[in-house]
Amino acid sequence: ASTTPLAILPFAGFLLAPVGGIALGWPQLSALLYLVGAIGGLASTILVVRRLTTASISKAERPLLFILQTPPAIGYLGLAALGAPLLAGSTLMSVFMAGAICLGVLAPALTSLGRRMPLTLWGATFPNASLSKGLLIAGTAAQSSWMIVCGLVVLALAAAATLAAIRPTWRAF
Repeated sequence: ASTTPLAILPFAGFLLAPVGGIALGWPQLSALLYLVGAIGGLASTILVVRRLTTASISKAERPLLFILQTPPAIGYLGLAALGAPLLAGSTLMSVFMAGAICLGVLAPALTSLGRRMPLTLWGATFPNASLSKGLLIAGTAAQSSWMIVCGLVVLALAAAATLAAIRPTWRAF
């Protein structure tokens, strides 16, 4: 029962490794690190979801559920850097959007709890910024202006969430 949504975060860097690794001329190492991140991220996500279904999660940990969106959001950025086909990335985007819809239903409860514990609101900012970048990459690759507009809207929402998180965080200190 010690697995929390934060267990996913150590694998985030591995999923993003291709973004810098390809540019530095290390495609094989980038692909290997991505694979390690994908396997580790999937395994830790399964453990977190298992915990959610078999044990209750404390009120303090509920806003951390936004972190469950991190692997598919940044996984797409790593796949795009590796030159994966648009369809492979679209699968990750679909997983992210399904998670976003589920968390959107829970958002009022999560954010009202987050107001009392402002640092937990920051868990929503990173995956949403990654989704925005992914939509912009996919929209450019597919030459789809509606995807680019969606990416810009998500970026504006991520910026608004970040600004909303700054004020209570500042007050907490």
